[in-house]
Amino acid sequence: MNSPRFDEILLVRTRGTRDDRAVVTTVEDIARARGVRVRPLEGPHGGASSLVLSVGGDGTLLHALALSGGRLPLAGVNLGRLGYLADFPPETLERDLPVLLDGGARSDRRLLLAVETGDEPSLALNDLVIAKNDGGRMIEIETWIDGRFVRRHRGDGLVVASATGSTAYALSCGGPILEPTLPALLLVPISPHNLTDRPLVVAASARIELRVPPFCRARTILSRDGQNSALPPDGRVRLARAPHDLTLLHPPDYDPFTVLRTKLHWGALPGGGGAC
Repeated sequence: MNSPRFDEILLVRTRGTRDDRAVVTTVEDIARARGVRVRPLEGPHGGASSLVLSVGGDGTLLHALALSGGRLPLAGVNLGRLGYLADFPPETLERDLPVLLDGGARSDRRLLLAVETGDEPSLALNDLVIAKNDGGRMIEIETWIDGRFVRRHRGDGLVVASATGSTAYALSCGGPILEPTLPALLLVPISPHNLTDRPLVVAASARIELRVPPFCRARTILSRDGQNSALPPDGRVRLARAPHDLTLLHPPDYDPFTVLRTKLHWGALPGGGGAC
C-alpha cells in the first residue's frame, strides 16, 4: 500500500556524527526545493500530512515512535548496523526522499503494544522485557492470558514481542520469526530453567498480565523497546494491543523476506563460496 503525500517533515536524529549531519543537510535541501517544511519532532503533534523521519539506527526510530505516540507515519534513514526498521539507505536518499514525500513509499501497519504498569499506559513497537538485573539467582514470572493462569517461568526473564519485534531480542532467545504484519504476540523465555518452557504465540487480541513475586522484585528490571525502568511496586505488568497501529514506511522496492534473507545471510556459504 502506498503512503499519502507529505508537506512537513518532523525530524529525529542521532547527533554528533558526520554522516548524520550530511544526511540532515540532504533532507533539508530536498525538502526546501519541494516547499516542504522541516522541523524537529518535539512531541505527539503534527498534521494529517506530517511525516516523522528518523536519522540514525533502529533505536533512533524507536525513540521517534515514543515521541510521536505512534499516530503519525514513520520512516527511518539507516545509519546503524542492522536496519530492520530504519530501511532507507543514505546512499539513495536523493532518489528515495522525493518519492517518499510524493506518496510513493511502501506502507504497512504494525501492531503496537500498550503497556500498563500502574501509571499512564506507554507504547512499544518491538517488545517488553522483564529480566533479572544482577548475575545471581533466577527470577520467577507468572503469565496470565485473558484472566487465565498459563505458567510460571523460572529463569533469567521473559520477552513479550510483537511480530515486528520477533527479529529483535526474542530471536536471540530462540523465538520464531513472524511475518511483521501478522496480528500475533510472542512470549519467549530468557534462559529458562525448565527446558520445556518454550516460546508461545498467541492472538493479538490477548490481554497478558505478568506477575513478579515479592522476593524477586528488587532483582528485576522492566524494559520497553530497550528503555529500562523499575518494576511497579505490585510487580504486575499488563499488555494488550494498542487501540491504534503504526504506519511504517519503506522504499518502493521493500520486501520483508528480502530484508530477512539479506540481514540473516540466508543461503550464504561459509567464506562466500559459490554453489555446491
